[in-house]
Amino acid sequence: HEQVFELPVAADAMVDALVREGVVPGLSLAFMGERFAHSLLINVTETKTEEDIANLVALMQSVVKAEAA
Repeated sequence: HEQVFELPVAADAMVDALVREGVVPGLSLAFMGERFAHSLLINVTETKTEEDIANLVALMQSVVKAEAA
């Protein structure tokens, strides 16, 4: 259940911010070149609940808002 998401912020910044919150959101694809600087590969399995996913979304939204400020 992998999906690549194009973020409005740098994927490395997203990963760094969420790791500080104790969440590993996925793999930044920035190492593949500038074209992928905002690409984040996320894998969600059946071990994650709807609450886990909602928490991830909320954390990601807070990072986007903070980066925009």
